[in-house]
Amino acid sequence: MRANKIYAGLSNSDKPFINSPTSLSEAKEMVRMAELVAGGEEELRNHPFIGICVCAISPLTLGQEAAEVIMFLAEKGLPQLMASAPIGCCTSPLSIAGTTLVQNCEVIAGLILAQLSNPGAPVIYSGLPSISNPKDLSYATGSVEVGMMSSIASQMSTRYKMPFSTLCFTDSKIADTQSGYEKTLFMALMACSQRVDLIISAGTGEGALSSSHEQLVIDNEIFGMIRRLQGGVDLSDDELGVETIMQVGPGGNFLAMDHTLRHMKSAVYFPTLSDRLARSDWLAAGAKDTRQRGKERATSILESHRPRPISNDVDRRIRHTIEGIV
Repeated sequence: MRANKIYAGLSNSDKPFINSPTSLSEAKEMVRMAELVAGGEEELRNHPFIGICVCAISPLTLGQEAAEVIMFLAEKGLPQLMASAPIGCCTSPLSIAGTTLVQNCEVIAGLILAQLSNPGAPVIYSGLPSISNPKDLSYATGSVEVGMMSSIASQMSTRYKMPFSTLCFTDSKIADTQSGYEKTLFMALMACSQRVDLIISAGTGEGALSSSHEQLVIDNEIFGMIRRLQGGVDLSDDELGVETIMQVGPGGNFLAMDHTLRHMKSAVYFPTLSDRLARSDWLAAGAKDTRQRGKERATSILESHRPRPISNDVDRRIRHTIEGIV
């Protein structure tokens, strides 16, 4: 079953593929398939397009299987996401500082093991903290405290000069207003306060227990806006446009100016899903909300997109090498 999941990811998309194996044999299986797609072990190491997530067992435990995977990937020289997912009130203290401390210790333990196995092995700091609701111990992944803890984790990764990865969770069961503000607030906290290099939870809901196509395209919209936010503000002479402002002068407009034309594609983020129509046009188009538009866009992508397939020769070698591919 796991082999088919990996095969589906590698054969249907040319985007980076991330997986969380439950054993060393599964990790080896994934790496072997990726090597066949890449054209060899060295080719994959030089241009990796897979990432394997290894998670500690909070509090402060690194299981044998996880340790074996860490050492295997380190020796291969392949990037791995060293993850820690403490739950405040259950597997870490009920405090932002305490949960962050447990998380940091667990990530650094995996980092040390990787470096002892192969000095310089690429490791990504993957902070996945959460918190339990003290009222009923429910899993509160979309809380503002989770965003705060992840922001601290990002600062720690910067201190260690490590890339940073995180999740963008929501507790909502569907793509609705709650999922929108929880995911946006979480990512806005990250973008405004620190940085995030990799997000691996697009499309998820219900604390990552479920996912949907419409949530996936909505998240893509959120991430696009956050990426624009992370770009900051350029205060160069060209961006300030002092000469253009003086040319236009009081009471003029900037629509026909060369400066406007030069910045037409770069100054503004163009959403692919958000509605900016006049109300009359929105009503004429069916008065659809974000979830409806997201579902339609996802359906359109699924019907029209054709992934770049792996070659027939590589496909045959994968099926010949890996058991259980259907």
